[in-house]
Amino acid sequence: MKIKFAIISIISAAFLCYSCSAELAKGSETEIETFQFLEYPEQQISLSFEGITTQMPVEIEDLRMTPIFTISRGATASPASGEKQDFGKTVKIGVTSEDNLYFSLYEVNVNYPHSTVDFTTLSIADGQYEYGKEFNLGYMKLSSTASDGLVKFKGVGKSNTAAGTVPSDKTLSQFYPNAAQKGKSMMVSTTYDINSATMIEFTRPVNIDTITFTPSVMMATAMTEGLTAAEYGVDVKALNADDKDVLKVHFAGYDKNGKLVAEKEYILADFSYAANTFARTEKQHYNLLTSLIREIKYLKVYLSGTRTDIPAVFFIDAMGYKVLPQPTE
Repeated sequence: MKIKFAIISIISAAFLCYSCSAELAKGSETEIETFQFLEYPEQQISLSFEGITTQMPVEIEDLRMTPIFTISRGATASPASGEKQDFGKTVKIGVTSEDNLYFSLYEVNVNYPHSTVDFTTLSIADGQYEYGKEFNLGYMKLSSTASDGLVKFKGVGKSNTAAGTVPSDKTLSQFYPNAAQKGKSMMVSTTYDINSATMIEFTRPVNIDTITFTPSVMMATAMTEGLTAAEYGVDVKALNADDKDVLKVHFAGYDKNGKLVAEKEYILADFSYAANTFARTEKQHYNLLTSLIREIKYLKVYLSGTRTDIPAVFFIDAMGYKVLPQPTE
């Protein structure tokens, strides 16, 4: 019996040792080794231990795609390769090693390149005007409504006529700061009230990076010299230190539901401190990267200040922004 037991024991020990060897032979790796999208096999992918990223062309809006990937020998992945996912949001892929002792989690993110609209594509003939139009610029739409009065538009407009050649009924509001800017700016007429401000609508959520802002000749003249009734229809006194005048421009971002996300203001003129007064009448490059105007669908632009009679007519020469992915399910 002892021998039999011993044999049994020996057999049991041998079986246990074999089991240990087999267990040790199982893989402990949890890597995604290759990755691509079935729908876009040529798309460049960045694959590392930090995660998986790709930069899709901005025209691709529907991000429901099928990931095709390979993983370490014997490992398992969830979700598995070949299962379509909505990459409009971060997709997480978990990889478990063959020996069930190790686990890695990969995040897959889709990015879009930074976009800049400089308005050079909106070509119209010299001497022509566009009022109350709706311009579609890639992933941005600027809406406006024609209005009566000395300012011939409310919202945005465009002109290829340089200063000195504008018909008298068009007023100074049609002047570009210089002839070199003909056809390269979007003229904007806004208000001093956020509720009626000019609004730029993006067809997809964006982060605003930069805006190039230039006061019109009419606005700059009003700030520094004032306007007469003959020029503007009413008398406008220049900003001055006696009144401690201040003028600001505001950029307010809203989400898809129309909820205010964040607002950023910049000082255009400040006469509150007599020893250091200024009026910014030249081109201004506003960097909004550090602001909280992120993931917005709408951007309102308006003015505020100690006075509201300075004509709120200016130019946006360029706008830089980053289109963001959004769920498509």
